[in-house]
Amino acid sequence: MKMIEFRGILNIAKKEFMDNWKNKWIVAITLIFLILALVTSYFGSGAAGWHDINATMVTMASWVIILISIISLMLGYASIVGEKEKGSLAILLSYPVDRDEVVIGKFLGLGSVVSLAILLGFGLAGIIIWANTGKMNGVYALFLVASILFGLAYLSIALLFSTLFKKRSTAMGAAIFIWFFFVMIWGMIILSVASLSGERVVKIEENTSLDIYHDETFLKSFSVDNSVHSLSYSNYSVYMLGNYIYKYNIMNLTIQKIPIPRGHYFSISSYDDKIFLAGNKAMEYDVATKKWHGFNISCNDIVYLNGNIFFLTPEGLIKYNGTDYTTISLPFICNFMTSGNNTIYLIGDKSVVEYNVTNGTYSTYKNEEMEGVKDIAYGNGILYILGERSYKFDTHTKDFASCSLKGIAISYGNGFLFLIEKNKKVEMGGMPSWYYISDFFNPVESYKGIIDVNLNMNMIETSYPSYYNNYTLILSLILWDVIPLIAAIYIFRRLDI
Repeated sequence: MKMIEFRGILNIAKKEFMDNWKNKWIVAITLIFLILALVTSYFGSGAAGWHDINATMVTMASWVIILISIISLMLGYASIVGEKEKGSLAILLSYPVDRDEVVIGKFLGLGSVVSLAILLGFGLAGIIIWANTGKMNGVYALFLVASILFGLAYLSIALLFSTLFKKRSTAMGAAIFIWFFFVMIWGMIILSVASLSGERVVKIEENTSLDIYHDETFLKSFSVDNSVHSLSYSNYSVYMLGNYIYKYNIMNLTIQKIPIPRGHYFSISSYDDKIFLAGNKAMEYDVATKKWHGFNISCNDIVYLNGNIFFLTPEGLIKYNGTDYTTISLPFICNFMTSGNNTIYLIGDKSVVEYNVTNGTYSTYKNEEMEGVKDIAYGNGILYILGERSYKFDTHTKDFASCSLKGIAISYGNGFLFLIEKNKKVEMGGMPSWYYISDFFNPVESYKGIIDVNLNMNMIETSYPSYYNNYTLILSLILWDVIPLIAAIYIFRRLDI
């Protein structure tokens, strides 16, 4: 390329860039990306606090697909046809500038706007997230590169429409259609074709998992028996109630099955080497002697505290001191209870009830938004309430705060939260090669593929073919940058102006 041609491209690119700079477009887009990334990192899991960069990228990617594609299309769809309608394009071509230079210059100028906004917005956000979490990895750099290439792909498509159509309104309509087609329609078409071809598209299985958290930060999860519906913690072991009692030792990572007597049991609790079951007949198990002892009491929940066993029944609390049973009335019917700090904590009538074991008094604290409570646990001054909306109740300040915990059962021990969660596991199965190859014909799927391959945090577990990797997916985005641009140059050369 001759020097004069290169200078012409730079002049046009500089004009496009400066026009957007003067109109504050770069600043506005940068702020959008910066705020988006920070809000995603801080509130992305539903609980306030800075979160893992990988989880942040997964959530950000879905927003990138929407925002960057729309911004790129809006920047580029009127760049040629808009100037043609205003008459400024004819003036531009009257200067000693080649038509190829006009298209390439506009692409580079507008592309620099998108690229700079992504680098500044997501780059600054990455620095802030790293400063607050102390964690960063090379995948974030790949995320930035892929996001830029993705934005340039839609800009290239927009330029093609801007040269292809004679009216700005038509070019805008085409931009809207291509956005809906690639983002919304493409995936449904591919899955429909796969289904009609007789391929097994998805398999849905329900499974149960034990999720482990530290300070509400997710650590790990592993599958457990689907019958498990309650759990308790003591002496570095998690006891899970199902068809058996499953004892999971968190120190040596071993699992032991303990057979249970015939009956219907609702919940489990434990203290030292004692296990307690609530059900149509309350039971006690001595881990050391491996012997069961039954109580002639039917109860919904059971806890051990200060040498006493407390049974929760529809009539109230029943206290057993080893010899005598004492009935304790409650202000209303309660469904769940746990113990801690010389106090029995109960849930009923959208309220927390604190029963002081020492003086025999109780206090109630109302929360009208508390619904569908499934279980509670006490730890380090906090009562965790698991339900349709989960809450933390500070037992010192008596304040409620929402949290992101979810599941059907919860327990606390040694600074860790243990939750039982019922999941739907979705697996890809029997997908032919064309299913993955089709991703290369859609910039959205190519971009999503890079995120999935590197973070593998998508809900559908899949085994990627060898050709489905960073290099081929990045190459696919580069081709989406180049091919529409070449087509736009070809059409613009033959455009009658």
